[in-house]
Amino acid sequence: MDLATAIAEYLVSVRVERGLSANTAAAYGRDLEQYRSYLAEKDIADVGLVTPESVSGYVAHLGDRGLAATTTVSYTHLTLP
Repeated sequence: MDLATAIAEYLVSVRVERGLSANTAAAYGRDLEQYRSYLAEKDIADVGLVTPESVSGYVAHLGDRGLAATTTVSYTHLTLP
């Protein structure tokens, strides 16, 4: 499944099944779009191509941007199954 479709389905899921507010779902969407953009730069456009290495690479990328550890955790909790 392509990442854009997976993200869209996930956002519907968190709104419907978990009852998250529209604002929270929108924040998740922004975070996931940043992750999708990072993966696109690595030529990863399908969920099946995401690896533990691509997740850890993203964590390192966030650290390189100077984000605090707590921010990095908030971004990456969305990327883990």
